[in-house]
Amino acid sequence: MAAVEGTLTGACGVDGRGFEQVELITEGGLATVRLNRPERYNALGARMVEELGEALDEVETSGEARVMILTGTGGRAFCSGVDRKERAAMDADERWAHNRPLNAFAGRLARLQVPTIAAMNGLAFGGGSRSRLPATSVSPSKEPRSRCPRWASG
Repeated sequence: MAAVEGTLTGACGVDGRGFEQVELITEGGLATVRLNRPERYNALGARMVEELGEALDEVETSGEARVMILTGTGGRAFCSGVDRKERAAMDADERWAHNRPLNAFAGRLARLQVPTIAAMNGLAFGGGSRSRLPATSVSPSKEPRSRCPRWASG
């Protein structure tokens, strides 16, 4: 666990749990949650969705955060949506099991008692675009790209 006075990053532990795909940094009332799978354009796999829920638990229960920023690492993508490669290997029951915590995360983000800024630092596609919607504020990079294929299909 890399810890520096109030800062949790990388493969860090929160209450004994290890984060591998999410970074949580808390400093001076600001909690920053970073999606940390740049090699997969910060795609929302089962592990990342689980860790995002744990990060929100920490933000809510710590009482330290007055505002939260949700962003991605790597500079190319905020979030590319669900991990389609991971989902291709899932059967229907496993996909359904993955959808529940993904939808729960979006709902929790909308109900979070801390103002949230979605700092879009690149591509937001599908579920990645949806992840920014519940935020209190959206702050796009110079050239944000956002698309949700289901919106186009009606």
